[in-house]
This record gives sequence, structure tokens and C-alpha cells, in this order.
Amino acid sequence: SYHAIKISKGVVVVRNCLITSDSGPIVVGEHSSKVIMQACAVHSGAQGGIMACDGASISMQQVHCCKNNAAGLELRTGGTANLHGSHFYRNGRQGIFTWNSAGVLTAKYCEVHSNFQESGVFVSESKATFEHCKMYGNSLAGIVTQQRGSILALKCIIHNNMEGVLIQDSGTAKIEDCDVHSNRSNGIFVGFDHQAYASITSNKVYNNTSRGIFVANKGERVEVNGNKEYQNHGLPPQLPSKINPKNMFVNRKHYLKRIKKE
Repeated sequence: SYHAIKISKGVVVVRNCLITSDSGPIVVGEHSSKVIMQACAVHSGAQGGIMACDGASISMQQVHCCKNNAAGLELRTGGTANLHGSHFYRNGRQGIFTWNSAGVLTAKYCEVHSNFQESGVFVSESKATFEHCKMYGNSLAGIVTQQRGSILALKCIIHNNMEGVLIQDSGTAKIEDCDVHSNRSNGIFVGFDHQAYASITSNKVYNNTSRGIFVANKGERVEVNGNKEYQNHGLPPQLPSKINPKNMFVNRKHYLKRIKKE
């Protein structure tokens, strides 16, 4: 596959550009290269939007990643990203997907929304920090951590997803001082299969269809303190309606796996 931009070494600055590709991921950084993107739109890619791998680092300021067929931003194999004021929306899979031993992702004042097929943010085998970010209108969860993924969410607003925050199997999380509301299932869900550390502290969790904070596996490694839960409805989840029929069974199967013991 071919990319609109591929950086294999050195430092590259991309500013005030509209970028698309009808083949592979649009912007690819690899081999410890450094990419600085400012005021760009990376859109309508036949695969993903931006990918960093093999130790590459990407800095994004006021960048829009939208309408790509796969993830808006993907990190793997040591790839890192520093995001500020950027937007990830209407992508075919996740807005942000960090996995496969990726490096650290840090995001401030970003929005991840309207990714209609899967979750807004998916973190696995990597670490991600979100501060003053908004995750909303995603088909499955606003944020997911699993398979040794680690998330830190501070002062974020998470609403109108299926699950607001989903913490499962060996994923770890610290959710602090966030506003989690109006999700179609639980506000914050610690899954039945969860076996790792989670701290849920000083959040406002309200007006969710099912529960506010639902800790299904109440182990000693889950701390829940100082949260305000109110006006959660205790109803069954509302399964997503905006979803690709080809993926409907797969996505619902994985989701229902997490709630079958409820």
C-alpha cells in the first residue's frame, strides 16, 4: 500500500495541509522519526488516518482526523503521540487506537466523537493520559482499556456513548474528576473479568441508562471514593443503532460478553 506521507527518519513539520489517501494509512512515521503536525486535516483515507510505529513520535496540534475507514490515529510498536486541541471523529473504527506495545500517548483538550462503528479510544498493551478531553457519541465506549492497557483520565467529559468508560481483564485505569453522563449503558463499568488495578475518584456520574459506576468484579484492587452518582436509571443498556451491519454481530457479541452475568 502507498501513503500520502511516509517519514522514515529525521524531523518533518506538516502545517496547514489537507491530506488524504486512497491506499494505505495517510501519514506514517516509523524508525524513530519525529513528525510535527499543526492545523491539518487528515481525512477520507481508504485505511487509517495517522500511524506511528517503530519508535516514531507524532506531535499534533489542532489536527482533525476524520472519515477514515480504519482508526483516526493508531500507535503501535513504540510509537508515541502528544496531542493538543485535536479532533478524531467519524472514523470507521476507533478514533484513537493504541496497542501492540505502543509508547505513551498524551492528550489535552482533544475531542473524540462520533466514531459510529467502535469505541472512541481503545488502549491495549500501552499507556495513555487524557486531560480536559471530551469523548462522546461513539458507538461502543468512550474509552476502553484492556489487555495490559493503562489509562489516566483527568477532568474529562464523557457522554452519549454506549459505556462511558470500560475497564476490563488486565486493563488498569485512574479516572479522576471527570463528568460522565448520558451514556446508553453504564457511566463507568469495571467488567466481570477485570483483574487489575482501578481507581475511580471524585467523578460526577449521572443520567446514564443503566448504572452510574458498576464494579462487576469487586476485588481489592478497585478503589471507588468520593464520587457523586445521581439520576442513573437502572435500565437495560440501549444497544447502538448506528452500526455497520457487517460488524453488528461481532461488536454486540463482544459487548454482550461483558454484561452476560448482570
